[in-house]
Amino acid sequence: MTDGMKRLVVTPAGRKRYLEILVKHLETQRDAFDTWILLVNTSNVEDIWCCERLAARHPDWIETRYATGSNPGEGSFNIHRFLNEFCVDPESVYLRLDDDIVYLGPGFVREMFEFRLKNPHPFLVYSNIINNAIIAWIHQKLGNFSYEHRSGYDCMDEIGWKDPRFAESLHRAFLTDPVDPKWTSFQEWHATDYERVSINAISWFGKDLAIEPVDRDEEIWFATWRPKVLERPNVICGTAVCVHFAFFTQREYLESQAPDILEAYAKIAATLATASNESN
Repeated sequence: MTDGMKRLVVTPAGRKRYLEILVKHLETQRDAFDTWILLVNTSNVEDIWCCERLAARHPDWIETRYATGSNPGEGSFNIHRFLNEFCVDPESVYLRLDDDIVYLGPGFVREMFEFRLKNPHPFLVYSNIINNAIIAWIHQKLGNFSYEHRSGYDCMDEIGWKDPRFAESLHRAFLTDPVDPKWTSFQEWHATDYERVSINAISWFGKDLAIEPVDRDEEIWFATWRPKVLERPNVICGTAVCVHFAFFTQREYLESQAPDILEAYAKIAATLATASNESN
């Protein structure tokens, strides 16, 4: 990291059942970033304790932050307060991972930061997010998995975003072989029409957020409005794969009717963490 830029991972947190998976992945990729900042966007006591315990257990690389005027009851409409307060350092590049990112591909963090730094023009860099309607459309188009219905090229598509059985099918296809080269069969995808893409895993420069505050509807601001104003279309980095567990439209079904999926991701994370600890 000789370019002088700090590499900061940030996560609006936190749901304990997912964070306990994500932390294991980040622990195995510690050499690729400086700090993981948990933006504590919850009023659930157990989840707050989870965030604080993680920070206490790993004080050298995990921190917690509480935003001024924070109101966790607003859910995602509260996140902009954290971003505007803690994610605007002009000497830093940020990688945001939602707390239900349950898998990071080999070298994911390093790949995302390197791609971001090599491609300064796009306002955002998205990762290749498994279970993201727009990106699922790309994978279906490439023949990487099949389902009885096709996802449309729309952020909140009736199939790719809303249908929990579609999400189940995609997860099961991915879990068959997470490192199959087909999942990285596209290098880049440019959102040249400023189309909205779900922001489950994204990277930006702190200097860009320092200029204009993030709006309350952060996804529309990040995905469509701000890049269009700047004429800097966002790009998807196809070589950096991660898995987003579920949208709220899918979560109840996946957790109640297909609990083995989350268990499978937890097992992968635990295996990777064990192997990493044994090699150090």
